[in-house]
Amino acid sequence: MRGRLLASNTTVTARALVGTDRCPTHRYLDADSPQFGCACLKFLEISQNLSKWPIPIRHTFKRAKALKIVPIGEILMQFALLIYELPEAFAARKSDGTDPYTGAWRAYHKALVESGAYVAGDPLEVPETGTTVRLKDGKRRVQDGPFADTKEQLGGFIIMELPSLDAALDWAARCPTSSTGAVEVRPLAPAAKHRIM
Repeated sequence: MRGRLLASNTTVTARALVGTDRCPTHRYLDADSPQFGCACLKFLEISQNLSKWPIPIRHTFKRAKALKIVPIGEILMQFALLIYELPEAFAARKSDGTDPYTGAWRAYHKALVESGAYVAGDPLEVPETGTTVRLKDGKRRVQDGPFADTKEQLGGFIIMELPSLDAALDWAARCPTSSTGAVEVRPLAPAAKHRIM
Protein backbone atom coordinates (compact mmCIF):
# COMPACT_ATOMS: atom_id res chain seq x y z
CA MET A 1 0.00 0.00 0.00
CA ARG A 2 2.82 2.42 0.89
CA GLY A 3 4.40 2.09 -2.54
CA ARG A 4 1.03 2.61 -4.24
CA LEU A 5 0.31 5.75 -2.21
CA LEU A 6 3.75 7.24 -2.74
CA ALA A 7 3.80 6.41 -6.43
CA SER A 8 0.51 8.16 -7.06
CA ASN A 9 1.67 11.33 -5.21
CA THR A 10 -1.66 11.55 -3.41
CA THR A 11 -2.24 13.08 -0.03
CA VAL A 12 -1.98 10.38 2.61
CA THR A 13 -4.18 10.65 5.67
CA ALA A 14 -4.01 8.61 8.80
CA ARG A 15 -7.43 7.15 8.04
CA ALA A 16 -6.08 5.66 4.77
CA LEU A 17 -3.46 3.70 6.71
CA VAL A 18 -5.70 2.31 9.43
CA GLY A 19 -5.74 -1.45 9.41
CA THR A 20 -2.70 -1.79 7.14
CA ASP A 21 0.42 -3.63 8.20
CA ARG A 22 2.12 -0.24 8.78
CA CYS A 23 -0.55 1.10 11.16
CA PRO A 24 -2.55 -1.71 12.79
CA THR A 25 -5.59 -0.60 14.78
CA HIS A 26 -4.86 -2.77 17.80
CA ARG A 27 -1.53 -1.17 18.77
CA TYR A 28 -0.21 1.99 20.37
CA LEU A 29 -2.52 4.92 19.56
CA ASP A 30 -6.17 5.29 18.73
CA ALA A 31 -6.55 5.61 14.96
CA ASP A 32 -8.68 8.74 15.39
CA SER A 33 -6.11 10.57 17.51
CA PRO A 34 -4.04 13.40 16.02
CA GLN A 35 -0.87 11.78 17.38
CA PHE A 36 -1.56 8.65 15.37
CA GLY A 37 -2.02 10.62 12.19
CA CYS A 38 1.12 12.68 12.78
CA ALA A 39 3.17 9.56 13.51
CA CYS A 40 2.03 7.80 10.33
CA LEU A 41 2.64 10.85 8.17
CA LYS A 42 6.08 11.39 9.69
CA PHE A 43 6.94 7.76 8.99
CA LEU A 44 5.92 8.16 5.36
CA GLU A 45 7.84 11.41 5.02
CA ILE A 46 11.02 9.83 6.37
CA SER A 47 10.58 6.74 4.18
CA GLN A 48 10.02 8.88 1.11
CA ASN A 49 13.15 10.95 1.81
CA LEU A 50 15.28 7.87 2.41
CA SER A 51 14.15 6.29 -0.84
CA LYS A 52 15.70 9.23 -2.74
CA TRP A 53 19.22 8.50 -1.42
CA PRO A 54 21.72 6.55 -3.55
CA ILE A 55 22.03 2.95 -2.49
CA PRO A 56 25.47 2.41 -0.96
CA ILE A 57 27.25 -0.82 -1.80
CA ARG A 58 29.57 -0.74 1.14
CA HIS A 59 29.84 0.87 4.55
CA THR A 60 33.19 1.10 6.25
CA PHE A 61 33.45 2.14 9.87
CA LYS A 62 36.73 3.74 10.81
CA ARG A 63 38.28 4.31 14.20
CA ALA A 64 36.67 7.73 14.27
CA LYS A 65 33.29 6.06 13.81
CA ALA A 66 32.88 7.91 10.53
CA LEU A 67 30.47 6.34 8.08
CA LYS A 68 31.82 6.22 4.58
CA ILE A 69 29.43 5.57 1.73
CA VAL A 70 31.30 4.23 -1.27
CA PRO A 71 29.63 4.98 -4.61
CA ILE A 72 28.61 2.04 -6.78
CA GLY A 73 31.49 0.77 -8.87
CA GLU A 74 34.24 2.54 -6.91
CA ILE A 75 36.96 0.23 -5.67
CA LEU A 76 39.07 1.41 -2.76
CA MET A 77 42.70 0.45 -2.32
CA GLN A 78 44.83 0.70 0.77
CA PHE A 79 48.01 2.75 0.74
CA ALA A 80 50.80 3.09 3.28
CA LEU A 81 52.27 6.53 3.79
CA LEU A 82 55.79 5.92 5.13
CA ILE A 83 56.96 9.05 6.87
CA TYR A 84 60.69 9.79 6.89
CA GLU A 85 61.68 12.48 9.35
CA LEU A 86 64.80 14.48 10.12
CA PRO A 87 66.39 14.38 13.60
CA GLU A 88 64.83 17.79 14.35
CA ALA A 89 61.36 16.34 13.83
CA PHE A 90 62.09 13.51 16.24
CA ALA A 91 63.31 16.09 18.77
CA ALA A 92 60.07 18.09 18.36
CA ARG A 93 58.14 15.14 19.76
CA LYS A 94 59.61 15.89 23.18
CA SER A 95 58.40 19.49 23.19
CA ASP A 96 55.38 20.76 25.09
CA GLY A 97 53.20 20.42 21.97
CA THR A 98 52.89 24.13 21.22
CA ASP A 99 55.47 24.21 18.41
CA PRO A 100 54.25 24.72 14.82
CA TYR A 101 55.34 21.25 13.67
CA THR A 102 53.26 19.47 16.30
CA GLY A 103 50.33 21.79 15.60
CA ALA A 104 50.54 20.98 11.89
CA TRP A 105 50.52 17.26 12.70
CA ARG A 106 47.51 17.69 14.97
CA ALA A 107 45.54 19.43 12.19
CA TYR A 108 46.67 16.87 9.59
CA HIS A 109 45.63 13.92 11.75
CA LYS A 110 42.23 15.50 12.41
CA ALA A 111 41.66 15.99 8.66
CA LEU A 112 42.68 12.36 7.98
CA VAL A 113 40.26 10.95 10.52
CA GLU A 114 37.38 13.22 9.49
CA SER A 115 37.84 12.25 5.83
CA GLY A 116 36.94 8.65 6.62
CA ALA A 117 39.96 7.39 4.66
CA TYR A 118 42.14 6.82 7.75
CA VAL A 119 42.55 3.14 8.63
CA ALA A 120 45.49 3.06 11.04
CA GLY A 121 48.81 4.66 11.82
CA ASP A 122 51.35 5.32 14.53
CA PRO A 123 54.58 7.18 15.06
CA LEU A 124 57.73 5.15 15.68
CA GLU A 125 60.27 5.68 18.42
CA VAL A 126 63.53 7.43 17.57
CA PRO A 127 65.85 5.47 15.22
CA GLU A 128 68.38 4.79 17.98
CA THR A 129 65.86 2.49 19.68
CA GLY A 130 65.68 0.21 16.61
CA THR A 131 67.50 -3.08 16.22
CA THR A 132 68.39 -4.56 12.84
CA VAL A 133 68.57 -8.32 12.30
CA ARG A 134 70.33 -9.97 9.35
CA LEU A 135 70.92 -13.63 8.63
CA LYS A 136 74.28 -14.34 6.96
CA ASP A 137 75.75 -17.77 6.46
CA GLY A 138 73.04 -19.22 8.70
CA LYS A 139 74.02 -16.96 11.61
CA ARG A 140 71.88 -14.24 13.04
CA ARG A 141 73.58 -10.87 13.24
CA VAL A 142 72.02 -8.17 15.37
CA GLN A 143 72.96 -4.53 15.06
CA ASP A 144 71.75 -1.75 17.31
CA GLY A 145 70.20 1.17 15.48
CA PRO A 146 68.34 1.63 12.23
CA PHE A 147 68.79 -0.43 9.06
CA ALA A 148 70.14 2.48 6.99
CA ASP A 149 72.46 5.14 8.35
CA THR A 150 70.87 8.12 6.66
CA LYS A 151 69.77 11.54 7.82
CA GLU A 152 66.07 10.88 7.19
CA GLN A 153 64.72 7.94 9.19
CA LEU A 154 61.38 6.16 9.17
CA GLY A 155 59.35 8.03 11.76
CA GLY A 156 55.91 6.52 11.35
CA PHE A 157 53.28 5.20 9.01
CA ILE A 158 49.68 5.84 8.05
CA ILE A 159 47.37 3.35 6.36
CA MET A 160 44.63 4.92 4.24
CA GLU A 161 41.82 3.55 2.09
CA LEU A 162 41.47 5.62 -1.08
CA PRO A 163 40.17 5.28 -4.64
CA SER A 164 43.48 6.03 -6.42
CA LEU A 165 47.20 6.66 -6.19
CA ASP A 166 46.53 10.32 -7.02
CA ALA A 167 44.36 10.65 -3.92
CA ALA A 168 47.13 9.06 -1.81
CA LEU A 169 49.70 11.45 -3.30
CA ASP A 170 47.44 14.39 -2.43
CA TRP A 171 47.34 13.27 1.21
CA ALA A 172 51.11 12.71 1.20
CA ALA A 173 51.66 16.27 -0.07
CA ARG A 174 49.51 17.61 2.77
CA CYS A 175 51.60 15.77 5.39
CA PRO A 176 53.69 18.17 7.54
CA THR A 177 56.79 16.01 6.98
CA SER A 178 56.67 16.42 3.20
CA SER A 179 58.21 19.90 3.50
CA THR A 180 61.12 18.87 5.75
CA GLY A 181 61.59 15.13 5.20
CA ALA A 182 59.89 12.74 2.81
CA VAL A 183 56.69 10.74 2.53
CA GLU A 184 56.78 7.53 0.52
CA VAL A 185 53.44 6.26 -0.79
CA ARG A 186 53.20 2.56 -1.37
CA PRO A 187 50.13 0.40 -2.11
CA LEU A 188 49.48 -2.48 0.26
CA ALA A 189 49.66 -5.95 -1.30
CA PRO A 190 46.72 -7.97 0.07
CA ALA A 191 47.06 -10.56 -2.72
CA ALA A 192 50.56 -11.43 -1.49
CA LYS A 193 49.20 -11.79 2.04
CA HIS A 194 46.48 -14.18 0.87
CA ARG A 195 49.03 -16.35 -0.98
CA ILE A 196 50.96 -17.04 2.21
CA MET A 197 47.99 -17.56 4.52
